[in-house]
Amino acid sequence: MNLSTENSVPEQEKSEVQLNLEILRALPYFERLPIELMKAVAYLSKRVNYKQDALLFEQDEFSDQALFVLSGTAEVVRRSGEGEAVLGELGPETFIGGLALAAHVKRLFSLRAKTPVSCIVLSRGDFWPTIMQNPQATALFMEALAQRIIQWEEQFINSGACKENLDLVDVGVSLL
Repeated sequence: MNLSTENSVPEQEKSEVQLNLEILRALPYFERLPIELMKAVAYLSKRVNYKQDALLFEQDEFSDQALFVLSGTAEVVRRSGEGEAVLGELGPETFIGGLALAAHVKRLFSLRAKTPVSCIVLSRGDFWPTIMQNPQATALFMEALAQRIIQWEEQFINSGACKENLDLVDVGVSLL
């Protein structure tokens, strides 16, 4: 499969796997991975449609999936003893859950479809055995994941939320 040839094919004539490949290759997590490996990842990815009000994932569950939102809007929801709070919304072209591809992680929020939502879903069970076949690709993926964590922390610090004399236990992911 030649990507330069794929780009000249009209969108409606491309297969789901070709479309998934183009989308995933554009993400920082995957952009440096070998094309042959990414073809396998695109093939293993699934398209899932969620109805309005459906949970894409639930707070406190352990997750093994990453999602790329193709269409629709989902609400990030946090439950507490005082009820439920909508913390924000995520829409098309949002990638969620890269960390779940590398480790068995607990979701700190729920993600609920505000409108019908269509996603590309990739599971750790499919992704990890595929990427582990190429140690260099594994290292590149882990580097991209670490860079995303640093980028998040930098945005947090620059937002003004990080104040002087803040306990480094509360922030400082890059200090881990």
